Amino acid sequence: MANRAQTAPTPSLMIPRRTLLKAAGLAAAATIIRPAFADSELDSLYAKARKEGGLNLYGGGPADWYTQWAKQFEAAFPDVPIAFTGGFSNELSPKIDKQIADKKLECDVTVLQTLQDFERWKHPGALTTLPNAVFEHIDRRYYDPGKTFTGVSLYTLSYVYNPSLLGSTVPTSAEDFLNPAYRGKVITVYPQTDDVTLFLYWTIVSEYGWQWMKDYVANKPSFVKGHLGVAQAVDQGKSAASFDTITELSVVQPGYDVAARVAFSKVDPSPYWPQSAAIFRNCPHPAAAELFLRWSLGKEQQRAMNRKGVWTVRDDIDPPDGFEPIRKYKLTDRYHAFVTNAPQLVELRGCFQEFIGPPVGEDVRKPDARSMTSDPTCWYSTHQPLRYLLQCKCDDRDGSIASGRFQPCRMPGP
Repeated sequence: MANRAQTAPTPSLMIPRRTLLKAAGLAAAATIIRPAFADSELDSLYAKARKEGGLNLYGGGPADWYTQWAKQFEAAFPDVPIAFTGGFSNELSPKIDKQIADKKLECDVTVLQTLQDFERWKHPGALTTLPNAVFEHIDRRYYDPGKTFTGVSLYTLSYVYNPSLLGSTVPTSAEDFLNPAYRGKVITVYPQTDDVTLFLYWTIVSEYGWQWMKDYVANKPSFVKGHLGVAQAVDQGKSAASFDTITELSVVQPGYDVAARVAFSKVDPSPYWPQSAAIFRNCPHPAAAELFLRWSLGKEQQRAMNRKGVWTVRDDIDPPDGFEPIRKYKLTDRYHAFVTNAPQLVELRGCFQEFIGPPVGEDVRKPDARSMTSDPTCWYSTHQPLRYLLQCKCDDRDGSIASGRFQPCRMPGP
C-alpha cells in the first residue's frame, strides 16, 4: 500500500491547549443557564415540572457527557432533580423496549447514538411529537422530519496519535495504518459492538476492499469496548494511534496537545452524527422532559455544551474553539441510512467478528476505567490460519457493499 504519511500536520488541524483551557473556563462559568423563551412559558413548564418531581434521563455513551449537563439543569431549575441511567446506546434501547412493551414506562428522555432506535419507536407512536419551538435555529439535517426526535449535539470520529511514539509522522489515510511502523500500535473499538465504528470500517472496506482488512489484522491492532478506552490508550501511550476516536473524548484527556493530538483525514471521509434525543409518549414526567429538551437546545446552553470537540446542532453558533465549522471537514453523510438498514448491520457485524473474533474485556465508560486488552494481537489472528481471512464473500469490488447486496461470510467460527 502507498504511504501517504506527512511529516508535519496541517496547522489548522492542531488545537492549541491554551485555546481549549479558555473554552473549558467559559463552560465552567456558565453554570446556571436559563432558556430564552418567554418567562410565562418557562414559568408554566417549570411549575408543572416541579409538581412532577423530577426527570428520568437515559444517556448513551460515557457518563461524563451527562454529569455537567445534569448539574447545570438542576442548578437552573431547582426541585427538578435528574435521575440518570447510563450505558452504551445498544444496551439502553432494549431496556426501553421492555418498558414500552410492558406499558410501564420509566424513561422520560433518552439521548442516544443509535438513530435506528428512534426510527423504530416513532412508527408505532411511542415518541411524543415535539413542539415547533424546539426546532428554532436547529439545522434541518439534524432532526426527524416528523419532529419526534432531534439532535442535541454533533460528534465526529477522527484520528488521534501520540507524537512521542510516532515522531513527526502523522497518519493521513486508512492505508497509513497498514505500514509496518504501526504494527501492534493501533487501537479501535470493536466494530461489531459500536455502530459508528462499524460504519467507519465499512467506509474503509468500501474504498480499499477486504484486502485492507486482512492486512490490517495482520498488523496486530488492539481492540476495546468503548471509545473512551481508545482516547485513554493513546493519551497514556499504551497505543500510538487510532483512526477511531471520538474527537471530544481525546481532546479532554489530560495529556492532550502534548501526549496526544487529533487530526482529520483529507483523503478518507470521517463519520459524524447527531447524538439525538426524544421524549416518550406516556412518560411519567412530560413537562420536565419538555423543559429539559427546550433548555438543552436553547442558544445559551448549546453555547455552553459547544465545548472542546463538540459541535452544535444550531445554525447560529460558532464551532468549538480551535476547530473549523463541521461541514468544512471531509465527512460522510451516510450514517443514518447505514444504521437504519438492519439486515446490513447484522451481516457486517458477523463479517468483522469473523476477522477479529468476539469482543473481550470490560466496557470503558468512566474516566478511571482501564480495560484495554493487554495483548495487542487480535483474537482471530491467534486462533485461525490467516488464509481463512480472505474467504469472506462480502466483495465490495463488484459493488456489493455500496448497493447493500451481501452474502454470508463463510469463514469458520471460533
